[in-house]
Amino acid sequence: ALYAGGLLSNGALLRSTERGLQWVLFALLVTFAADTGAYAVGKAFGKRRMAPAISPSKTWEGAAAGLLSALAAGVALASLLSLDAAAWQAAILGAACGVAGQIGGMGVSRVKRWAGVKDSGWLVPGHGGVLDRVDSLAVNVAVVYYSVLWWLR
Repeated sequence: ALYAGGLLSNGALLRSTERGLQWVLFALLVTFAADTGAYAVGKAFGKRRMAPAISPSKTWEGAAAGLLSALAAGVALASLLSLDAAAWQAAILGAACGVAGQIGGMGVSRVKRWAGVKDSGWLVPGHGGVLDRVDSLAVNVAVVYYSVLWWLR
């Protein structure tokens, strides 16, 4: 509850900033791009396991693709959403979301391994539960919010 609720509460704070809706969309879409890029490349080309004891299907190849996907999405979305961020700032923020989202995902996987469960719930069968659907998003909403608040004003 603290992980998802605490971190996701930054979404409401982000929404209340200037151009908040666009920043929330940025966080969502960069996260989706990173997750999709990591999954697609990891599934097709992934050979080297990242942390088999924590999350056996995550690979370094997938992680690199997720990072690059987030970076590219960050630059594209900053322009498409008319955000007040230079391309280099959007690239750094996208890359930060690419890394932070993967750390968030690994963190939830670690907690599930510690608790001895495969899924964090039953609401989304086959996907690890609801927490697995929002693990990277929860962290990325916080990253985007504090970046907008402190760096991109």
